[in-house]
Amino acid sequence: MKFLRRLLAITVVCIAAALCLHSAAQPYCYHRTLLSSSEQDLYTRISDCIELGGSSIEDVPSSESVLNKVFDYVLLDHPGFFYCLPEYTVITNTRNGVPYRYDMEFSFDSLSSHASRYKSILSSISTILSRIGSNVSEYDIVRGVYEQLGRNTVYDESYPDQSLYSVLVCGRGVCAGFAKAFACIMDFSGIPCITVTGTLEGQNHSWNMVRIGGKWYHIDVTSSASLSDSGDAFYSFLCISDTQIAQTHVADPSIPLPSAISNDLEFFQKNGRKLNQWNFASFKKMLHKATGSSLSVKFGSPSSLDDAISDLFTKSQIFEAFKAEGINLSTVNYSINRDFSILTISLV
Repeated sequence: MKFLRRLLAITVVCIAAALCLHSAAQPYCYHRTLLSSSEQDLYTRISDCIELGGSSIEDVPSSESVLNKVFDYVLLDHPGFFYCLPEYTVITNTRNGVPYRYDMEFSFDSLSSHASRYKSILSSISTILSRIGSNVSEYDIVRGVYEQLGRNTVYDESYPDQSLYSVLVCGRGVCAGFAKAFACIMDFSGIPCITVTGTLEGQNHSWNMVRIGGKWYHIDVTSSASLSDSGDAFYSFLCISDTQIAQTHVADPSIPLPSAISNDLEFFQKNGRKLNQWNFASFKKMLHKATGSSLSVKFGSPSSLDDAISDLFTKSQIFEAFKAEGINLSTVNYSINRDFSILTISLV
């Protein structure tokens, strides 16, 4: 039995190494020197133990706050530790009634299932990345993973598994599973990624940050899943800034995050369909470049959206724009997404 457990543990470690083979950088919570040297040592001992399938480590600090902090950091940095439950037990060793050593004991799922689950995770990651293709940019990978997870996974609060396995293999899960799945694929692709915890409209929530071209951006795949049938609004949580994410999300202040100040990869900005202020001439240029059956424009504020609606539809300036582009429509169909200040106009 001991040989079998060791063989299974070795198998798990080999497959776990495959998940981290292309890791882009040292884990964020460790690398950012958010831990003292002694806490970094504890971090390493915990992560090594979990990766090797060990059940406990000896002689840990007695401080509950230190143990909680370091253990949480390890799980945030290592989404591949899906088999480790987010809980631990402290064993107090005493001599003549006096504590002399504290041990930390971890809780796992059945060890025998780890290897087969890892293989299923790797298979899912391979499928996702193969659909995106090779020789593509980091942005293309980030966008492709965002699209596939957001459109092909069901958000299900009743689903008990909060790990990346639930999202990547079972196709359903909650925010923690979405964020861990995204982070794992980014690590595998060599793209720096952070799992962020905090709140969304007052409720506990998890999302991600990624670094592309030296700049950090926020990504919330869970929120995209709820918008999978909402046209271009689906991309409202792809590569956005601190200012944009702060409209709905609040990050846990206990883990300092890098600044995300750039809007250059925000979907509408990147595709030339962002108007911070309403301007008819700029709108006509967007219409001239439109290639699909509709045009979606994102506005910088609700008031600028209202200005556009007034000019285009109340004052009928849309037909002037249509005529200039040779669009022969006597009526116009449009939709408004006020949550994200997006106006979508049918061109056929």
